[in-house]
Amino acid sequence: LQATPAAWKAEDSILIILMMFDMLQSSDPAELMIDTMRNSLPPEMVEFLLPKRSRFDASMLDRDEKIEYAPMAIPGPGVIDLRNRLSLLEPTEQSSSPVVDIPELVIGSNNWAVAGSRSVHGGAILANDMHLALTSPGIWYRVELRWGDHVAAGLTLPGVPGLVSGSNEHVAWGFTNTQGDFADHIIIEVNPRDENQYRTPDGWEEFDTITETIQVRHAQPETLILRNTRWGIVSTDSWKGSPLVLKWVGLIPEAVNLNQLDLLYATTVEEAVEVSRTMGLPSQNVLIADDAGRIAWVVAGYIPKRKNFKGLVPQSWADGTFSWDGSLPESLRPMIIDPPSGILYSANNRTIDDDSADLVGHAWGSGYRASRIKALLESKEKFDERDLLAQQLDTRTIVFDYYRDLILDASEGQGKEQFAAAREIVSAWNGTADVDQSALLLLDTFRRTMHAKLFTPLTRACRDYDPNFRYRWSMGEETLRRIMEELPAHFLPRRFDSWEELLEEALDQSIKEVQRRQPDLGLDTPWGDVNIAAIGHPLAELAPQMAGALRMPADPLPGHWTSLRMATPRFGASARMVVSPGREDSGILHMPSGQSGHPLSPHFRDGHNAWVEGLPTSFRPGPIVHRLKLMPID
Repeated sequence: LQATPAAWKAEDSILIILMMFDMLQSSDPAELMIDTMRNSLPPEMVEFLLPKRSRFDASMLDRDEKIEYAPMAIPGPGVIDLRNRLSLLEPTEQSSSPVVDIPELVIGSNNWAVAGSRSVHGGAILANDMHLALTSPGIWYRVELRWGDHVAAGLTLPGVPGLVSGSNEHVAWGFTNTQGDFADHIIIEVNPRDENQYRTPDGWEEFDTITETIQVRHAQPETLILRNTRWGIVSTDSWKGSPLVLKWVGLIPEAVNLNQLDLLYATTVEEAVEVSRTMGLPSQNVLIADDAGRIAWVVAGYIPKRKNFKGLVPQSWADGTFSWDGSLPESLRPMIIDPPSGILYSANNRTIDDDSADLVGHAWGSGYRASRIKALLESKEKFDERDLLAQQLDTRTIVFDYYRDLILDASEGQGKEQFAAAREIVSAWNGTADVDQSALLLLDTFRRTMHAKLFTPLTRACRDYDPNFRYRWSMGEETLRRIMEELPAHFLPRRFDSWEELLEEALDQSIKEVQRRQPDLGLDTPWGDVNIAAIGHPLAELAPQMAGALRMPADPLPGHWTSLRMATPRFGASARMVVSPGREDSGILHMPSGQSGHPLSPHFRDGHNAWVEGLPTSFRPGPIVHRLKLMPID
């Protein structure tokens, strides 16, 4: 890099934590999307397109009641009628481009815990696999800490003291991202007579100005001038031109701290829960297991207390009606200790009941993974560490069963040669994302095509209202299935004579798309020929002649973003951990890449093959093979 590293400073550790805030819970575009939808669609359509619940829900907290799945009502032809082409939803030339995004990668993770009553040895067991971008070196570093009579092992985040996830022989803990809502856009009302003023509850107020000088290597410094308000910096303008301030937890000083260090000293689930209540990190589902066989779950991190609003759309705070009134009272912080079932789990899904959920967030991850975890944990009475590792490596993807059946329906009785081939391929699918499965590429493509075909005509008016609009909702799968279950005539685009015709066209387009993407491989391409690891050092793209030395092997990867084994070429399980506190010698820890970040080190790739193959490598360190001693400068 031809640069001299600067000395590390204490504030650099805080910057690392803020980097994680930015990665895990910065502004979600859902707020602006919902605002556009509310301004361009009937309320019934907005509610139908943004479901809060789905058939895949696996909430742990629904007021301790079993809430049965209730299908959503479909808006009638008086609300929308694509057959009669109501002007409200009339496609225009300006809105001819696709307006649908299918949510794929959720920056998140899986974790679950079984109490001692559910384990073969009587100890509680915690499993955690955190899903992030896959790089070499990886984001985490395997470590065992020893000080005084204390021992703790697990994963650290380089640059930050302590452990992110691990066990101290009394308590083990692990994280998944909550997917809550920790940012709000504030509409700034500019004085029409003076552009340097904005409205506040106290009247017109002058914008402050913040000037940042950015040093540019081999060039002149660049100056960035920012407008500042009492609520924060103007971060962007809405598409309508109104200045917007992003009110974000990551910019609140009291929301950031190093209290997580105290987990190193926790000895019971109660102590670990109390520490978790105060931790200043991106909000996480913390699962805890202790050496007495007990388990707990708590939502950690700063949760804003919204005054008079839910944070679904941008709001003006100018008249004082809306604001953040500190943090959510601790009495409302979601948690469970010692569940009667002996199991706890989370996978970025909605973990809590509707009323509590509204206090934390709205755009939850889908329940595919959480419902699979729940099913596996309820499938047998007792587990050991290897059982939970097997669940982390589970490649079953339940979401595609439905699309297999749709393809079988669409291809039935068709004389087209490619339809017969598609029918044969999906009929042979075993329901997993294993590397030898040939149907998954077509199933995945067909699902995308169906989402685009159904949601694009329903949201055209949104693109006309906002040229940058894209519909993206993690529970949109529920809406699609409700449409296909009922097949309402008024939801069928006018150019189709029947739903069967729409299905046939979707299948035909999907087949052509797979053939276009894989011209040398064909429609029956095995998943392992597509889902190939592309894990490399940041310099690999800059030094192609060294790419082989800077990258991990191009392994076929089993798994999919809808299965517990999250795996794409550049995104997936950044670590897998299974441990019972007090029984760490039986624990398991996987990481992609290696322990060293130096491409010429013999440890640059050690452990990587075990991560690919799912081999149960030890949670504790083995014999010392290399020693690096760090000494303070002074």
